[in-house]
Amino acid sequence: MKHPELQERRGWGRPASAALWLTFGLSLGLFALGSLSGRPFGQPAAAADPAAVAKAAAAQTRVLEVGRGDSLYRLLRRAGVEAHSRAAVIDALGDLFDPRSLRPGDRVRLVVEPGAKGAVVRSLHLELSAAEDLTIDLSGGTTAEAAASSNAVPSNDVQLSVHQVSGRVGRDFAATLRRASVPADLVREVSLAFRYDPDAPRKPSRESKYDLVYELTSVHGGRRSAELRYAELDDGHKRHRVYRYQVDRSLVALVHEDGKGVALLDLDRPLGDAPVTSPWGWRIHPVLGGRRFHKGVDFGAPKGTPIRAAAKGVIETIGWRGNYGEYIRLRHDGSLETAYAHLSGFAHGLHRGSRVERGQVIGYVGSTGLATGPHLYYEVLLDGKQVNPLAPPQAFPVRLQDADLNGFRAYIEEANAQ
Repeated sequence: MKHPELQERRGWGRPASAALWLTFGLSLGLFALGSLSGRPFGQPAAAADPAAVAKAAAAQTRVLEVGRGDSLYRLLRRAGVEAHSRAAVIDALGDLFDPRSLRPGDRVRLVVEPGAKGAVVRSLHLELSAAEDLTIDLSGGTTAEAAASSNAVPSNDVQLSVHQVSGRVGRDFAATLRRASVPADLVREVSLAFRYDPDAPRKPSRESKYDLVYELTSVHGGRRSAELRYAELDDGHKRHRVYRYQVDRSLVALVHEDGKGVALLDLDRPLGDAPVTSPWGWRIHPVLGGRRFHKGVDFGAPKGTPIRAAAKGVIETIGWRGNYGEYIRLRHDGSLETAYAHLSGFAHGLHRGSRVERGQVIGYVGSTGLATGPHLYYEVLLDGKQVNPLAPPQAFPVRLQDADLNGFRAYIEEANAQ
């Protein structure tokens, strides 16, 4: 739903000048002084309510950073935000932002004031990336408490609940989960986790036991979002437990307690909706002739069109590479790589070892190397072998290490304690 107090601001990588922001700030301040007070400009202000003044003076700004495994609800709870205010925040986000999209490193700036049972949110600002942010005003014109109690939906309309489902696998594990009313996204994740687990049986027996724990956020009007905590399969010989863990903005892992498991493959297209001019597979080579296997895909686009990283990663190779011309290869997480060829040039400042974010411009379409015209040749590689970029595997092996492994261990301690 659209919340009446909702304000959104999105930037696209072009920082506003100081003068512009100063003008915007002054205008917004004057508007607030006039319109929010309910009187026209120039009219003398009524005496301020001492209670309201005291409450405003007690407001504090808190900046929270999203950690590995965090959700917005947990973040607000740890910050001491009251239950009804947490619910009001999630509802106010409405269709503008899915709280599950928060990633480690995102920052949440809260303006809070004291409430009866903890802090109450007056406004929330999500710093989602270098190119996008979102501001929510929950003040309702006076205080956050008034907004949460009158303008927002009642707290019992937005609920976070923890569900546990157990039983026997039966003839078809996925069908069994669906009959148990497990959300479709979780059925897919659980199926992938055990399908790619080398220790789990390919087809568990009907008598094998399963156990799932997941969080369900329910919003009035029927909207629901689910997030898996862990899934366990007991095949009669061994218990296989996997946890869902958000490693970073572009990687969701389904891993065992030792940090080994699979990551869900989630790649953006480097040229958005650009048409595929030559697909994966056998073809007659346009320059060399003869039947050759095309180990990537070609996207058609004018020279100079920006090329964006398909996911967060590190540049492994950048520069001239024979028939590929100007070329970039990114290593993502685990065994996943993407490659971009025939570029006319690279984004400024990039070099081997540079870290790039999902969607960041890394180069520009060209026709360098062996090419008949401007286009992007794009590859996806798993364990050094090319796979079809338009139909890649749904998951690939991953092993958490160092800071990722430490963050994961802290996460499972919290998940098991709740």
